[in-house]
Amino acid sequence: MVLQPSRFEQTLFNKHKGDIDAFLNEFRSTFIRWSTNIDDTEALNRWNDLLQTVYNAGESGIAKAPQLFPDLIDLLLMQFNQLPETMLTKNTFVTHYARYLAEDMIDSGIEIVIEKGQIFESYLQQKGLL
Repeated sequence: MVLQPSRFEQTLFNKHKGDIDAFLNEFRSTFIRWSTNIDDTEALNRWNDLLQTVYNAGESGIAKAPQLFPDLIDLLLMQFNQLPETMLTKNTFVTHYARYLAEDMIDSGIEIVIEKGQIFESYLQQKGLL
């Protein structure tokens, strides 16, 4: 049985050819497009798709691209700090699966990824999201 690549792997390795900077740039640019034009639902939908993709990367996805996740957390925290508080409540599309990313990063066994996962988890706890 041949396993299909995960949504995360498809996005990073197929669409972005494994280029972490290209992935982060799309993550950044779609957020900026949407935050500067709240009616740009195409940008919001793409940012949400990328967000859910990283939330569900799992430990195996993290192991395949560990260098992505420290920068991703820095970017996520900057983006989250720009969101309206109503989007940073439990069970919004922004927060519902965030804990999975933090947990998987902490369980990764990769020191810098663990540290950033702990920072992300702490942020989520401070916001009352865990």
